[in-house]
Amino acid sequence: MSDISFISLPFQPMSSMRTPFYFSTAIMGEYLANLFNGKYYLGINELHSFKSYSDNECEAFIRKFDFIERKSLYLDVDYIDRVKSIIVELYNAGEIQVKKELIAVCDCGRVEIAKTEIDRFHGIKRDMQLVQQKGDDLFCRVCQQKLSFEQKNSLYLRIREEELNEKMLIHPDYLNLDMNHFRKSLHNGFLRISRERNTGVELLIDGIKFNLDIDMLWKFIPFCIDSSKVVVVSSVKHMFSLCLINYLSKILKKCVYFIGLPFIQTSDISDGIMDFYRDENHRNSLKLLVDLGVGWSKKNIILQESMCKYFMSSKEKNNNLIKHIYSNQIEEECNWEDMCKYIVANTSLQKVQSEIKRKKFDKDKLYGSD
Repeated sequence: MSDISFISLPFQPMSSMRTPFYFSTAIMGEYLANLFNGKYYLGINELHSFKSYSDNECEAFIRKFDFIERKSLYLDVDYIDRVKSIIVELYNAGEIQVKKELIAVCDCGRVEIAKTEIDRFHGIKRDMQLVQQKGDDLFCRVCQQKLSFEQKNSLYLRIREEELNEKMLIHPDYLNLDMNHFRKSLHNGFLRISRERNTGVELLIDGIKFNLDIDMLWKFIPFCIDSSKVVVVSSVKHMFSLCLINYLSKILKKCVYFIGLPFIQTSDISDGIMDFYRDENHRNSLKLLVDLGVGWSKKNIILQESMCKYFMSSKEKNNNLIKHIYSNQIEEECNWEDMCKYIVANTSLQKVQSEIKRKKFDKDKLYGSD
């Protein structure tokens, strides 16, 4: 097995999925790990700040991924201690600092924004969606209470311009153009990585207790994987997270690569077809649709019914096709540029079909056709 690992950020447990493409990153992570003879780390989120899950709920959710056969399952809670060690290491190196600042908070704890973030960038997008402005005052949309400002100590990640602006090793490469937008939101110099509310993960630094931001904790997990080459597989919907992981890779001096899966839109797909792909009995069809039917040409893909129907026609054909594409493995060590070429070649339905026809032709020529 090659010393390469593919990892997806933790999936949040849920009882039902509106779209079967919720599994896309897991499907692609498994496929690429198989292609390059590496490991795939599939993560489960047990540290959600606002919702707790019973053991039965988590177990039921994990079983939904049984069709992802080549996987090393991890829980985000498994990496708490290692992430804490990395944060302390960065604190000792001056890359993480303690700063006192005015923080806007609400009664329910859903809103928590530094005043500098409000003044300069109108707040973090996620938090500002929970904030409503009435006159000169800000209110939480959840608890309807006015935000109050309090001086608080927080942990801040120092953002260095040079490292922030380094090119990301991501496939497809054009996604680097989107990074400029996210870099602008970070260029003020510091990013707050702790919260006032109890997040369930405490860290003591210089006698001060901090609650680590769970979203930020996840971004350190790729650096807990013991592989010489780590590849983060994610939807393009999470580009801001990838931008932060890329920055962390620069200051931690550990190279990380990225795969940005297109966001799959299904507005033109009939309910009957969507129900087919939701069915657990048709997971091979779903795998083929994601692995071979989506492509990399655009970051937002409007899926066509004709492509969906192609992988609905024959269970036997799909099983043979799955067997074929999962039998392909790249044995030699290769650089990132070559990896990207292999990914394009092995996720192209047209090229895979041509390869199958060529192999059949060679076999018929050697043994004779029936």
